[in-house]
Amino acid sequence: NIALAGCADGAGCLASANVVTGVVTVTDSVLNTAFDSGVHVEQTDGTISNLNVSNNSITSTTSTATSKGVGIKIIPKGTAAVAADVTQATIANNVITNFPSNAGIQVIGGNSNAAGPAGFVGDPTPGTDTINITGNTISGQSAANRMGTSGIELSVNGGNSASRSQGNFNLSGNNQISNVAGTGILIGHNGYADGNYVINGNTINANNINASPGIGGGNGIGLSTAATPLKGATVTTNNISD
Repeated sequence: NIALAGCADGAGCLASANVVTGVVTVTDSVLNTAFDSGVHVEQTDGTISNLNVSNNSITSTTSTATSKGVGIKIIPKGTAAVAADVTQATIANNVITNFPSNAGIQVIGGNSNAAGPAGFVGDPTPGTDTINITGNTISGQSAANRMGTSGIELSVNGGNSASRSQGNFNLSGNNQISNVAGTGILIGHNGYADGNYVINGNTINANNINASPGIGGGNGIGLSTAATPLKGATVTTNNISD
C-alpha cells in the first residue's frame, strides 16, 4: 500500500501533522493485498493543490481478518489551530476489488473542531476547485462476499459557525459499483459545512443488504443542534439495480 499519513487511525493526531503539500500523484500502479488501505492520504495541516490517483489496480484479500482498510482513503482534517485542504483532485479509472471490511473510495474532509478554521475539499465558490471521481470500477468479490461498507463514501464536516468548511464533488461515469454491503454512493454532510455534489451517469449494481439504497445520504448537525449544514446535489442518469 501507499500511505502518506500524519494522523493514523487509532494512533492519535499530532498537533499539526503536515506530511505532504503541493502535487500528489499515484498512477499506473498495481497495489495488492494491503492489510490497511491501498492508498491512504491523511493529515491535519497543509494544502494539497492537486491530487491525482488514477489508473491503478487496487486489490485486497477477501478475508476480514487480513483486509481492514479502504481501496483509496483521502482524509484531510483539522484541529483547533489548523486544517488540511485538498484544492483539486482526480480519482479516475481505478479498478478497486474486494476490501471486505470497508469501502472502495472514501473522501472525508473539513474540520469538525468547534474552535478550528474551515477545511476545504474542493470549493464550490470558484467552480473550478473540484474533487473529480470518475471512471472507476469498484466491486466486492461477489454478492456472497461483498465489499464491507459502501462503494464511494463522501463527507464534509464543519465545527465552526464563523468558518464554514467547503466541499465540491463530481462523481460521474463510474463504470460499475457492485457487490457492496452498504450504499453504492453515500454522501454525509455535517455541521457548519457547505457543499455541492454532482452524481451523474454512474452504474450501480449494488447487491447490497439491510435495505441500503443505491445512492443516499443527508445532512447531520455534527457537534451542535445550532449547526446549519447546506448541501446541494444534482443526481441524473444513473443506472441503479439490485
